[in-house]
Amino acid sequence: MTVRRIWILAAFALVPVVCAKAQAPAPAIDPKVKAALDEIRKKQAGMKEFVIDEITTTYIKDGKPSGTVTKKRILKKAPNLYYTMLKHVSGPNTGAAVGKLFDGKTFWQINVASDEAVNRRMAYERSTIKTEKEIKQDIEFFRTTRSRADLAKIRKAGVYQQFLNSQLEFPNPIVMLSRPETKLVGETPAQWDFETVYQGDNGAKGTARVTFSKEHGLCTRSEISSEKKSGFIMTLDKIQVNPATPIPDDTFKYEPPPRSFVMDVTKEVIKMFKDEDE
Repeated sequence: MTVRRIWILAAFALVPVVCAKAQAPAPAIDPKVKAALDEIRKKQAGMKEFVIDEITTTYIKDGKPSGTVTKKRILKKAPNLYYTMLKHVSGPNTGAAVGKLFDGKTFWQINVASDEAVNRRMAYERSTIKTEKEIKQDIEFFRTTRSRADLAKIRKAGVYQQFLNSQLEFPNPIVMLSRPETKLVGETPAQWDFETVYQGDNGAKGTARVTFSKEHGLCTRSEISSEKKSGFIMTLDKIQVNPATPIPDDTFKYEPPPRSFVMDVTKEVIKMFKDEDE
């Protein structure tokens, strides 16, 4: 637990003693917002499978696109099978791809970079203060790496959902919207548009604007903008929910090539999320 968090807990521990008679009821969520979120939850509960063929993320810096764009494909097969493929289409990692797979028992991550991506990354690394030996190690790791984590141990540690959310990076900001500051700023026969206050991990405050589809209940656009004019815009396209042709089970299976090096990151994953909770 950090010193800052200890101070916060200590401060709030005094509130019931000093202000016990002055406590006001917690502000209520706007009824229109609550009704829309309840409908979104119902639609999502009915999803067994979905395919999102394109998620495009553009990062913003000083009010302008920063040039780093990623494209991602996500497949889900209920209840615990997920597959994502992310490709960098601009920035120093252009041409690199990251595959992530949850097969119900094991989490796999496979990083693969094209020769063009490796050369571009090499040029970027040489612009830093790293030594040639450090650069060579980083490039070898960047070219092709495989890591795995034991999901049973992660569940036992109580951090599975946090880990899943962090790896999919899939925008489903219902929790963020479930608060009094949220407003339903637009509604059409096709979608709901929400706006709420956003606060990043670094303390930066800003605005979150989120769009959900009325057809399937998935988020189709998410925009975060901070007071420092930085953030991102994420759009989701080519969405299929409960497709007529089921996603093949083989999609969610992976076997590393013989004699390939695989890193087990189970302990690191558990430690990382346990530390966040402290």
